[in-house]
Amino acid sequence: MLVPIGAQGIDRFFVAPDGHAIAMLRSRQHGDQWTTTVEVRQQDGVTRELARRTSPRRLDLHGWSADAHDLVYSDGAASQPFQFFRVSDLGGPAIDLRFSAAGNPNAASLSPDGRRVAYTERVVEYEVWIAPFPTDAQ
Repeated sequence: MLVPIGAQGIDRFFVAPDGHAIAMLRSRQHGDQWTTTVEVRQQDGVTRELARRTSPRRLDLHGWSADAHDLVYSDGAASQPFQFFRVSDLGGPAIDLRFSAAGNPNAASLSPDGRRVAYTERVVEYEVWIAPFPTDAQ
């Protein structure tokens, strides 16, 4: 699969566990504003934008669900916790997973079975935390 990225690149990407698509986090500058988007490109060439935020808010992409149907991303700003969401790779409303991390969890990683998440958080100094990860809103 070839994914044209245009003039501004891809910040982060994840290939679906079954290989049917690639998910991308992209940042674009428009004047003094930055926009981050979560996009997915299917093997048939269709690209869908699943989430969009404009600075000071921003998104971060953390990977695919174990069943390769959903993406997990976080949404937040530097002054507040980043909230985690799940969204179908086909689009639709995002589901609030009721899980958050202080600061920017750009180093979050889901376990292959989707039951745990490892992420960085600064309490006294930067630490890596591993916690149970909700599979649905509770």
